[in-house]
Amino acid sequence: ALRCCARPRARAMTDLGSAEWFYLDRSGSEFGPFPSHRMAAWFAQGFFPIGDRLLVRQRAWARHAPVCELWPSGAPFIGPLRESAGTTGDPQRATPARAAPQG
Repeated sequence: ALRCCARPRARAMTDLGSAEWFYLDRSGSEFGPFPSHRMAAWFAQGFFPIGDRLLVRQRAWARHAPVCELWPSGAPFIGPLRESAGTTGDPQRATPARAAPQG
């Protein structure tokens, strides 16, 4: 029997160790790239007031995705990443990267 709500397969956590992330602030400006460990620390410290609705992407992704879709079980930037993350969508127009988190 088919399950309608099957959990997506997760990528190995080692993939995230070297991953770099870009994120969009509330005004739509893109910042990054930042390593997973830095994004995880900023997220845990509450530097992103938007929380798990924060839009992030990796360099090769065509679009940004909300943290809550990439890590539906929690542990953003350190836990397993949803298998299909970043594989679809329209290209986003990137803006110049900056060095500090903005909420």
